[in-house]
Amino acid sequence: QTAGVSMSDEPARLSDLFDGPPPLTAPGQPTTVDPRSSWRNVLDWALTIAATVGVILLIKWWGVSLNTVATDSMMPTYKPTDIVIMVSPERVPVGVGSPIVFETEFNGSHIPPHVHRIVEANPDGTWRTRGDNNNAPDPWTVHNEGIKGVVIASVPGALLRSPLLIGGLIFLIVAVALWPSRENDPSPPPQDGVS
Repeated sequence: QTAGVSMSDEPARLSDLFDGPPPLTAPGQPTTVDPRSSWRNVLDWALTIAATVGVILLIKWWGVSLNTVATDSMMPTYKPTDIVIMVSPERVPVGVGSPIVFETEFNGSHIPPHVHRIVEANPDGTWRTRGDNNNAPDPWTVHNEGIKGVVIASVPGALLRSPLLIGGLIFLIVAVALWPSRENDPSPPPQDGVS
């Protein structure tokens, strides 16, 4: 032992240098949890569940669904690969000028879902349709039961298929998931008389 210097009987371990700072809570003292943070977590979960249920009910009630534009017959309003958002014809009035998604029959052949605009109401209660980019009306008529939805909005298909957008969304989701919460903040709480 050297004068003025105390030597520990136990040799220093290399791992001690990398263990980080000592715990903020004194030994024997219980770790306190702010009850407000627990209530905030419960509230966050409740709001998330309520929002999810609300969206599901809205989709079910309004009959919201999507359809992809397959041809250029509705240009420039809707381009091929655009995604149209439609609602049930029971929730939105159908009439001349309404863009609709429909199926019908013509000369014994099934016409798959089309996005065209109603241009005329027939006396028998059926509808005449035409694509905005077409010069003549469609040769078929559309019955009310064949209308799958009324288009209320559209999203460019190229945007949804953009690798940059998809990558950005994934990055945002990961960042939000990994972002540290305030209750995990390692900084000690302020003490009275200490700034």
